[in-house]
Amino acid sequence: MNFKLDYNRMLFLDAEDLAEAGIKEAYQSMVRVLGQYVSEPSEVQEVVDNNAPSYVVECAGLEYLIYSPALSELCSFFHSLRTSQANRLNGCWSKHHRGAAGAAITETTSAEGCSSS
Repeated sequence: MNFKLDYNRMLFLDAEDLAEAGIKEAYQSMVRVLGQYVSEPSEVQEVVDNNAPSYVVECAGLEYLIYSPALSELCSFFHSLRTSQANRLNGCWSKHHRGAAGAAITETTSAEGCSSS
C-alpha cells in the first residue's frame, strides 16, 4: 500500500498532557479521521482516581495503566537498576582506555566489574 504523509494534518500531542488524563481527549480529536480507516473506532474510557492517585485508560476490553504509585515505584526501581548498570559499564569503558594506546583487552566483564591487562 503506497501512501504519502500529509504533514498539514499532523497532530501534535504533548506527553505531559496525555499523562494528566488527556488520552481520551486526544483520541476523540482523531476519531473522525480513524473512521476513514476502520469501520467502527473503539471507545476509550478514562478512570481517574485522585485519591490513589491513579490513571487507567480502557479500550476494547483492555486496561492500560498510565499512572499509579505502584507503577511509579516499579519505574524508579528499573531506573536505578539501569543507572547502576550504565555506571558500571562506563567504569569498565574508562578502565580499558586508561592503559597504553593499542593495549588489547584480555578479560571480559564479570559481575564484579571489569579488568584488563
